Amino acid sequence: SSGINAEWPLRPGIYQWAVKLPDFTVLIESDQKVLLKSAVNELLTVKLAYRSVDLKDQLQLGTGKIIDVRSIREHFTKSLAMSVVKNIVSTLNELKVNESEFALLQQIILFNPHTEGLRSNSIQGVKSSRRKIYQQLSRITTPDRFAEMLLILPTVQGIGNEFKEQLNEHSMLGIPKYMENFMEMANFKQKL
Repeated sequence: SSGINAEWPLRPGIYQWAVKLPDFTVLIESDQKVLLKSAVNELLTVKLAYRSVDLKDQLQLGTGKIIDVRSIREHFTKSLAMSVVKNIVSTLNELKVNESEFALLQQIILFNPHTEGLRSNSIQGVKSSRRKIYQQLSRITTPDRFAEMLLILPTVQGIGNEFKEQLNEHSMLGIPKYMENFMEMANFKQKL
């Protein structure tokens, strides 16, 4: 729907990706917004990691620029970047997650039936969508790989939540340089 696209403050790529998912477009606009807003930090984190799977101690920004995480000076940014490399990039690389598997992992992140603010009559549909995505992923991989891929998600959620908390704490005071650096790293373009 054009209304959500016009007011969605994110880099349009995430919205454009989401509206290509049939189960997403059947949701009413307010539920689409709630799911996107809830998942954005996790989606940006996992996309940053996936772009960087062929790199060692480096992250590829959404702009294509590659940075060495060891050269980052700000403690918070360096800590998050190292966590992305050590906990997510390394696992994606070790598992050799392909594009199809990665696309399904992103959908699992988006279709979270426990998202706060989701209308009660949409929760069952979101659960059903996530169940279908789990089934698709389990069909294209082995049980061990399936389990290991799902074990990435709590780490992605933790990093996304840490970033969101820092943004919330600092949004009233203006965004410090280290937050701007991580926002650039994740290609985070949300208006605050």
